[in-house]
Formats: sequence, C-alpha cells, structure tokens
Amino acid sequence: MFNNKISFREQRRMLGIFFLLALFLFITPLKSSVIRTASSSRFSVEITDSSFTSSTGPSPITGGFVSKSAFPFPDEPLIRVAVYNEPNLTSPSYDGSFGYNTNNITALLDILSVNPRFDISLLTASEISGHILTTANFDVFIMLDNNPREFIVNNVLDFWLAGGGLLSFDSSAAFLAYSGILPPESAGDDGYFNIWRYFSFGYNFTVRHPIAKAYSLGTVIPADGAYGYASWNWTALSAFTIGGDLVPVAHSPTDENEITILAFDPTDRGGKVVSIGFDVDHESIPKLNQLIRNSINWLAPRPKARIAFDLSHLPRLGIDDWDEFSSYPGYYYGMRDLLVAHQYTVDKLFPVSSGDNFTLERLQKYDMLILTANDYNYTEGDRIAIEAWIANGGSLLAMTDRPYLSFAKPAQQANLLLSPFGLAVNISLPGVIGSNGITEFEKHPTIDGCSSITLSYYAYLNVSGEAFPIWKDGANIHVAGSEYGKGRVIFVSDINWLQSVSGIIDLTDNKQFLLNVANWLTASTAKVLMYTDWLSSPNFYRTPLALALNDLGVKYYLAAPYDAVNFAYLNLSLNLYSWDLVIIDNPSSFGLNNYFAEISDYIDSGGHLIMSYFNVDNYPANPLWAKLGFRFNATFSDQPSLYIWDAGHDIFSQPVDYKADNFTYGTIYFDDGDKLTIFTNATALAGITATEQTDEAVIVLRNDEQTLFNGYLLDEFSADTDDSTVMDSFELWKNEIAFMLRPKLTFTPSFPTTILKGNAYNYTIEMQNHGLTAARAGQIELILPTGFGTTTDPLVQSFTLPKDDTSGLTWSIQFDTVGNYTLTFEAIYQGFIGTKYEGGTLTYVISVTKTQLLPQYLWYIIGGVLGLILLIIIITVIIKKSKSKKS
Repeated sequence: MFNNKISFREQRRMLGIFFLLALFLFITPLKSSVIRTASSSRFSVEITDSSFTSSTGPSPITGGFVSKSAFPFPDEPLIRVAVYNEPNLTSPSYDGSFGYNTNNITALLDILSVNPRFDISLLTASEISGHILTTANFDVFIMLDNNPREFIVNNVLDFWLAGGGLLSFDSSAAFLAYSGILPPESAGDDGYFNIWRYFSFGYNFTVRHPIAKAYSLGTVIPADGAYGYASWNWTALSAFTIGGDLVPVAHSPTDENEITILAFDPTDRGGKVVSIGFDVDHESIPKLNQLIRNSINWLAPRPKARIAFDLSHLPRLGIDDWDEFSSYPGYYYGMRDLLVAHQYTVDKLFPVSSGDNFTLERLQKYDMLILTANDYNYTEGDRIAIEAWIANGGSLLAMTDRPYLSFAKPAQQANLLLSPFGLAVNISLPGVIGSNGITEFEKHPTIDGCSSITLSYYAYLNVSGEAFPIWKDGANIHVAGSEYGKGRVIFVSDINWLQSVSGIIDLTDNKQFLLNVANWLTASTAKVLMYTDWLSSPNFYRTPLALALNDLGVKYYLAAPYDAVNFAYLNLSLNLYSWDLVIIDNPSSFGLNNYFAEISDYIDSGGHLIMSYFNVDNYPANPLWAKLGFRFNATFSDQPSLYIWDAGHDIFSQPVDYKADNFTYGTIYFDDGDKLTIFTNATALAGITATEQTDEAVIVLRNDEQTLFNGYLLDEFSADTDDSTVMDSFELWKNEIAFMLRPKLTFTPSFPTTILKGNAYNYTIEMQNHGLTAARAGQIELILPTGFGTTTDPLVQSFTLPKDDTSGLTWSIQFDTVGNYTLTFEAIYQGFIGTKYEGGTLTYVISVTKTQLLPQYLWYIIGGVLGLILLIIIITVIIKKSKSKKS
C-alpha cells in the first residue's frame, strides 16, 4: 500500500488520515438511521389499538388525509330479557290442555348466561301487573313452560302488540292461542288439540333460519318428552290469515305436520314470536341451547324509533278495549298496529303513583309521544319536562278536538302545554261539525304521498313564532307543526282521524299521513337521509336497507315514492336539512336524473353518499359519475354474480363477516346495473369478473371515502349465498352503512413545500370531527427525537374538538437537521352515529417524517461500505508492517 521510500513517520500520518476518513464514511449511515423511507416526505397513520386499521395517506404537501376508524363494533346489541317467574304451577282458567306446567328458572339461566350481552331480569306476575313490562324496559319476554295468570294476560299482550318479542316454551302455547297471537282467529280459545297438542318427541330441522343457523338441514335431535312436548298442527295453523308469516323451523321426526319449533314474524301487528316444544325441565337437551340463545337475538326488536302513547292524563280515547285509564277505550288499536308493522315500538305510558307523570327520566326512553285530548290537567312539572325533552330532541304528536262543551278543558290544557312551540287551539270558535276531506296543504315532508286527509268534528288552530301550517282550508289551519330546539311537534285539530271505530283511519290518506308524521317526528336528530323504492318488501320500512339501518341503531329519515313525482320529496328533504349521509336505493323508479345536480351539490358541501343505481347507461355523460370516480362502460341484464375483488375491505367483513367470495341474485330485474371504468380518484372493490379487470367494476369507493357507488342493484341479492340465514342484500347494506358512518377524524395538513435545516416553520393541521363524541378534551403531543429539532410550543397542548365540528392547530418547529415528530389525538367514540353500541377511547398517532431523497441514501450506503473496506485494508497493512518489523 505504501512506497518503501516514504518514512515511517509519514506512513503513520497517512494511515491516520485514511483511518479518520474510513471512520467517517462508516458512521454516516448510523448518523442517518432516523431516515427510514425512500420518499421525499410521507404522511402516515399508525393506530395503536389492534382493532383499528392503518393506512398511508397522500403527500402532506399535495393533499389531505382521511383517517381510519374503530372496528369492529359488536354485531349484537345488549338485549334486555324478562323471564316470567311463576312459582304457581297450576294452569290458569283459560288453559284447558291439562298440561304439566314447569318453572325451571335455574336451568334456563344456565343456558342464557353464556351470552354476556343478555341482561336478564326475573319478573313475577305482581311486578308485571304494575306495568313494568314495556318495550322501553325489555326486548324479549320468556314464558318458560308456564302461562301468564289471568290478571296479567293483557299486560303481556300489550308488550307483544307494542312490538316486543315473545319466546314461548312448551305449554305456553295455550297463552299464544288464547290471546289471539297464534292465530288471531283463536282469541278466547286455548286452541288445544285444534291447532296444537303434546305430540313431539324430537326436532328435525328442515329450514335455514336465523334462530337455527347453528344447525344444518336434516339435523335431527331426539327428545324424550314423556307424554310428548307441544307441537303445532301445520295444516290447521298455516290456513289462517297469518300463515304466510309463519316459518316451520323444525318438525317432529315422526310426523312432519307436527311443528316443534315455530318462528312468527308478523307483517300486520305485534312483535316476533318463537315457540319451542321443550320445557327445559323434564330433560336436558344441550343441543338446543344455541337455538334458544339465537332465538332471543332474533326476537329482540330493532325499531326505527320508540313511541309512547299517554294514558297517564286520562285521554278521551284509548288504544285497546282494556285501557281503563282512558274515557273511551278501544279506539286507536289500528293506529298502534300500523306503526308497529312499520318498525316502531308503541308503549302505553301509565300513571305513576305519585309525582309528575312526565319527567325527563320517563320521556328520554322514547323518541315520540302521542297525546290526545286529556281530561286530567298537565302539572307544571309535566309542562317543564315536555319542553325540555322536545328541546333536546324528543318529538310530540298532539291531538285535540273542537273546544266545545266537554272538550273546552282539554283544549285549554293543550294550549298551556304547546304555547312554547307557537301552537294553539282557537278556543273562540266552536270548530267544524261533521267529517270532511281536507285537500289544501303547504308543502312539507309529512305530505309525501298524500292528497287529502279526513277529519271529523275538528277545531281551528293558531300558529305563531316558528310554527307553520300544514293542512288547511283556505285561511283556516287544521294541522300545524313546529320545530323547537332539536325536537319537533305536530298538532292535529281532531282526535278521531286515527280511530279504528267507524274506520276513519282508513279514509283518504289518513294512514299515510300518520306514517309520514311518525317518520318526520322521530327523525328530529337524524343525520341520515334514506330513499328506497324496493317494492318486494311488505312496506318501505321493512326493506333490506331500512332493516340494516334499524339493526345498526341509526336514526334516519325515510323518503319513498309515495308521490307520483317520486323524487320530489327526497329532494325537498335533501335541501331542508343537514345530513351526514344520504343513501339512495333506486331499483324501481325512473326520474332520479332530474336531481343529479342537487346530489352533486350535496357532495360538494362535504356530504357522504351511498348509492345503488341501475340506469347509468341512460345518462353516461352526466358529470356526477366522474365526481363519484368512474365512467360508464356497459350495461348488463343477465343477473351475473358479483365478485369481491378486495376481500379484506371492511364493507365485506365489518360488522358482518361475509363468508362467500361473491353475491348471487335472488330477485330478477330487467336492468341489473352497469359495468364501470374506474378513475384515479376511486377504487374498485367488486366487479363482474372473478378477478379485478379494467372496465368490469361495479362497487366503487372514492379514495377519500366520501362516496360509495353500487352499479349493481343491491336489493337483487335476496339470496343467502354465504349461508348466514339472512339475505345477502341486508348484510351488504349493513356493512356499507357501518363503513360510511364509522366515527373518524379527518386531517388536512399544511406543510412547507421545501424544508431546510436550520429554519423555523409553522405547521397546521385542520381536523374535522365526524361523529366522535365531544365528551372529553383532545390532546396533542409533539414528540421530537433528541437532536432532531426543537419546538417553540409546549410539548402538550390540550383542546376540545366538538362533535361534527372543525378545528385547526398550528405550531412552530425549528429544524436543525432532519426532523421527525408525532401527533397524538385521543377522542371518545360512541359507535356509529346515533347508535346504542358502547363507546371507548380512540387514539390516533400520526407520524410525519421529513426525509432525504433516494440518491443520498445510496451515497450513505456506499460511503459506509467503502469506509468499512478501507478500515479493513488499513488494519491489514498495520498488521503486515508490524510482522515485517519483527522479522
């Protein structure tokens, strides 16, 4: 390495220089170990909770970043179960079956306690007679091989008619028949031997059903039963009017006409029912345990909203014949049944033993209250509670009558109660005598599908302040409304318009107006607008989309094509109120194209959209499609399978884990949808081909996750491809809604385009809160690794970011070399927007790294390698020199 003519001192000096150079080259990569990426800058997210997903966003210089959110949420909400605890095993007088009643509560609790999401209460007959059994308190009522005593038959019937679920074991079949539940024609008769008897010795599962999803078809479970367990005569039972709503889940192994497990999902009144021919006492059949637990989950109502009808102030008209707390019982049963059939629960609010009947504690269990010409006065406490409840989001349907003779006092009481809302009865005029059709109205969401309503012996109303007329006759107002705080009020000048007696509820558009009123009132705090025209369900409130929203507990307003204009009222609601999410399910009607511009404006305003639409091919050049991230390619009408392209995406796994790789049609339409070509601002999640292909996309998610488009009509997937026992369309709707409504923070960072060491910079991140509860303050923590920068701001900055609000944070950093920092934001989430699922702490950790370009990385690496080689050479030379000197 060195010339022998160079002196030893000079050789040592040169070796020292080379050694220092080699050492410098070698430690350069160590000095730069903080640099871990190959891009000039990166904005990324690390979510610390393992149940969260993580994602890398765009460059902080060129764009914003939409964060991920909390998943999964429990697919089953907490279910409140009431078990009838009846130690008196003698049969009530209405049960002539001579069956042997049992009450093995311990065995039942052993079966149910496996599921921690069951909140179980034991109720005695005495407690039930005190009106504790309501859908506001319980979801499912279990009769364990016993029949309710005579004095609580109507209490249990009230619970079922309100929409509560009933689980009946064995001999309780007598109550189901006697009460007119199974079937209505059997009311007053226990039905023994005509429609049911003790003839079961096992269970042969012949139907895939949610309560039997743990059992494959053909599974046979034998039973002893001594003299036989209860079974239903299918030939006799299916011939009644409710036959189409019954599902024979299992029959006796020896006789397929003897139904041993029966599921009932009524479409015209009442809640769900499951009857199991087993007493949980005579023997243990562990193989039925899962069926019992699944039955409770299926039976629990998931209502659009909860409604209370006030019986605590002696209303002039009651619902059922047994409503002793009303002056004239048995008038409004049709109103109640119609609301329950459209996915509401309707409880009766009974008088309390002392104090005010209306308190915030009582009212907060409900979304809507119905009052009708009460003869008892409202106390000051009642009025204060009503006003506070409505201001906080509750809603009221109040009905009065012409202020004449005995109705003068109820009218005065109504005026006292409704004065804060600008609504009043004109007590100076006697009102209208006779029944008339009212045909004049102001355009309002509650008028959708209505051209007239019929009132009978009704009053005139006055409005003031923010109140407004809805139905009128010239200058005379007969129905009015008001929006007060977060809540709403509808005031009708007649109590008879909803009565079933004389059939007034069936006249003109009274039923439709009732449904519209309930829909509008119970959506006072809703942030989701939903449109559907799926015609294959019993009603629009029972479409797969509506049921998915109910299952998630999401508050929503439903728009549907009741009106001939079809989409006019969707457009009205779209422009009247502010929405976080709009869902358009349009498999049947034409004309949505007339409102594409309004939908586009809604998206531009920051709103989120889910859309299922079949008619892109008729408007291929509309600019809405580019905004959603695609262009039209080709239409299809041959019902092809829809294949999942991104199996790991949340819309196929959260909260429902879809078990198939495709969706197969179950309902045929002439035009199924359109194949799409994706733009760079969107991602294809599913398509017509088994693997991802250009121009074959169907489900398109915009990259900022603001819009989700379905080019295949989701409602066509009425089959059960993944064998989950529910329709695929329901599962996909549920997952898409959950994905779009999940709570999240949106970050829009602002960074200098060029960062030079030694300079100070201001950094700004704008954060928008989508659905995160603002119960606690957030926390920003700036972490700067030692030697890589300083900040002029405190390391911890606390602030509050309210729900659905936007806030910006700016801080300064002095870069002396390359800088790293971490921003941590903690927020409280509460499930999906408006859901009943429990919440938790959500932590975001955003790391922003300023790095050098790739060529500098290569020089660092090359320099380190050369330094190491040079060190080795120097050490080798020194060793050789040392050996040569010794020799």
